[in-house]
Amino acid sequence: METYRLSSKLKNADREIVIQTSNDASVRTILSTVYVDGQIANVSRTRHPGEWTPEEVLSMVKSRHGQKKEELESMLLAFNEVMDRGEPEAMHRLGTAFFFKRLFDEALALFDAAITLNNSFDGAYFYMARTEIELERYDQAVRAARAAVEMKPTYADYRHTLGECLMLTGAYKEAVAEFEEAVRINTYYGDAYFCLGLALLLNSIHQKDITLFGSVVSRSSDYFKRAGVIDDQYEGEIFAEGFKLLEEQDLEAAYVLFRKVYDNRKRDRFNDLSGFYMKYVHFYGEPSPESLDRRTEYLQEELRLHPDYVDIHTELARLYLERSRHACSLSMEHYRQALNINPSMGIVEKQLAAAQEGYSALDNLLTQVMKESVNGSK
Repeated sequence: METYRLSSKLKNADREIVIQTSNDASVRTILSTVYVDGQIANVSRTRHPGEWTPEEVLSMVKSRHGQKKEELESMLLAFNEVMDRGEPEAMHRLGTAFFFKRLFDEALALFDAAITLNNSFDGAYFYMARTEIELERYDQAVRAARAAVEMKPTYADYRHTLGECLMLTGAYKEAVAEFEEAVRINTYYGDAYFCLGLALLLNSIHQKDITLFGSVVSRSSDYFKRAGVIDDQYEGEIFAEGFKLLEEQDLEAAYVLFRKVYDNRKRDRFNDLSGFYMKYVHFYGEPSPESLDRRTEYLQEELRLHPDYVDIHTELARLYLERSRHACSLSMEHYRQALNINPSMGIVEKQLAAAQEGYSALDNLLTQVMKESVNGSK
């Protein structure tokens, strides 16, 4: 089958964003790749049936490309609007949407702006640290993570992130202490257990702190096993091969494999959460009916997988309100067209007035819901 390729460019300040969409016939997949200043930022994949005709594949390539372009345009629109508004909580929440889409420079700009306006915003410092990790600026990540921990020392996520930053700078003893505090706060913190195993291996490989040398193989193995029990997504062939290398005392090779397992799990989480955090983008601009339909389908599928997630229920509730407002707008337009054809229809005038009242009530309700969702109810 022929390969189809589409490309679009967007500009945000002095940064160039390129979207490329193509089909890979060998694996029946459509790829949409986002490049920021020439570097891959985000890749999404969509499988298609093998029996599709070339025309159907081309249609899907065009559809996926259009959706990705619309998504990025809406994100950039939201970015500019939030920056202009100057609301720290809105900046932070929108920053998470950019973070999980791997648009790290924009995410960092939002977190930095939130902190500039509110220098005691621990959540913004936390996500700033995570973003700096992804940008491989580890010293900056340590500073941001320390600030978050100083404000909220009992938050396990903050402790774990500080530990990860320290581990990446080679401060293994400090990192171990932070990971241990994270699991003390949350006994079921799989990532912290996994990072304890990584930190112990790195300390031995680099011959850093002698107090951490004892029983490295058995201790790191135990931490990796605990992580696997808590989060079975860690388990797999690479995970099992890592244990074999530990038994053979090949610490460097074992570390490489376990680090790959950890990075793969992080990548999967980004993919899992990137769609959900797009809810903060949908608070801005006027979404198209098609985007409302796609968002509804996405959330319905998420609800099927996670029926007890409160956030999904509340986001679906807000989305149905938005769909109702859109439907009410369409209703008013048809009433107006009916009156243009026959202005003497009094009953239609009454129904239009009622629809306008309903629209106004829905609009006020949505404004309040969105304000509370973005800035947090006080």
